[in-house]
Order: sequence, then C-alpha cells, then structure tokens
Amino acid sequence: MGILTEKSEVFNGMFSIPTGGQLTVTKGSYNDYPILLQQVMNREFEHLMFFFYDWAPPPHSIQRLMDTLKLATRWGIEAGWKFAIHHLDSMTLNPSLRLELSRLYRVDNWIEPAFKELIPIRLNAITDEDVYRMGLRTYRKLTTTKELIEDEWKVVAMLPPPIEFESTGCKDHDKCCAVWKDIWWKCLGRKLLHPLKPLPLSEAANFVLDMEVPGMTSECHQAMMELIVLGDGFEEEKKHIEKAIEDLEAYQKDT
Repeated sequence: MGILTEKSEVFNGMFSIPTGGQLTVTKGSYNDYPILLQQVMNREFEHLMFFFYDWAPPPHSIQRLMDTLKLATRWGIEAGWKFAIHHLDSMTLNPSLRLELSRLYRVDNWIEPAFKELIPIRLNAITDEDVYRMGLRTYRKLTTTKELIEDEWKVVAMLPPPIEFESTGCKDHDKCCAVWKDIWWKCLGRKLLHPLKPLPLSEAANFVLDMEVPGMTSECHQAMMELIVLGDGFEEEKKHIEKAIEDLEAYQKDT
C-alpha cells in the first residue's frame, strides 16, 4: 500500500503509527490484515495501478481512464485525476456520458461542450441510457432549451425584419417590402423550419448576407444587410444555450 499512502490523501491519513507499550496492528500492514475496499471492482483497482506503474503511451482505453478517474477522485489522488481528465478531454465521448462524468467527478468545464453537442440532436434519438447518464435535471434543461430555440426559429422564419424606411434610390417601397418578405420565407424561413435538419440561428446571419434578393433595389438591399450585421436578431439561440449552461454550472457547484 506504499504507493497509495504516498499518492493518496485518503490513504495517507488512514495508517497510524502505534504508540505506547502495546503493539497494535494496522489494517494493510500484513496480508492477514487486509484493507477491504468497499464498492471497488478488481478491474478499477487494476486500472489505477496501471496509472502508477505502467507508463505505456496513449491511446488508453476509455474504460481504463474512467476507472482511474473514479478512484482518483474518491481517494484524493490529484495526479491520477489530472491524468484521466487530460486524456479523456481529447477523446470523442457520448455527450451524455461526458455530462455524467462531469457531474460525478467535478469536471465543470465539460458541461458547456457536452450540452452544446446535445442541442442539435433530436429528442427521439436520445436514449433512456442517455437520460440516466445526464440526469433528469440536465435532461429537463435540455428539453426546455430546445423548445425555446424552436419557438425562436418559428418567430424568425415567419417575421422578417421590416424595411422601416424608404431608401433615397428606391422608387417602389411597397414592392421592395413584398420581395423582401417573400424571399425571406422561401430562402431562410424554410431552412429554419426544416423538419430533419433545421438551419441553426447561429448560421442564419451569414446565410442572409449571402442570399440573393432579385427585384429589390440595391439601396434597400444594402440597408437591410447593414441591419442584419449590426442587429442581434439571431442571437437568441445563443443566449438560451448560454443561460442553460450557466444554470447547470451553478447547480453543480452548489451540490
């Protein structure tokens, strides 16, 4: 147990030096007096020992790293925790699994990328195991955020920003307004409301800037493009996601 005593805060404080005239036997001192590690699988312990003694180069298996992370967190082995986090950080993990690991082992900076990865996934593609991993609170936050985003898609798709002024070079303001509204729906609106692969609002501004609007005067078109660039009409999706992540991070820090 020498390596654990040296590297683990928990095991370091577990062993005591007998004092006084009577000799006491400390668990772990002899084979006949083992330390019973509750709720620890042989595989998990072996993987932790691999961290201490087997300096094989990566790649390491995800299971090995998760086992190391679990016991390193439980027993206060900072080097093992950092080792597992470092390698898992660059691996492709199911986002629900990354959220579970984040919650169990206090890896707060994994919440944002994992949650953002779940946003475009359809709810019917999220399995019961995914829900179990991320937890009901996170799943509810995910579904609520997706609903808010979908509502925003509908608003943006159906209500183009109005042309509230007449450009000096525009000879038919009503025509420009009608063309703008028609092209907005045919090009952008349908993209946003696509049933299988909707256009994210984060990409909508660039889409509009590249959108051709035949029949609209160049002056009115230029004015609306400037409005798109300067406005924040496509930022609501980002705001909803950021608010959800902020709430999840705050809750995790408080628990």
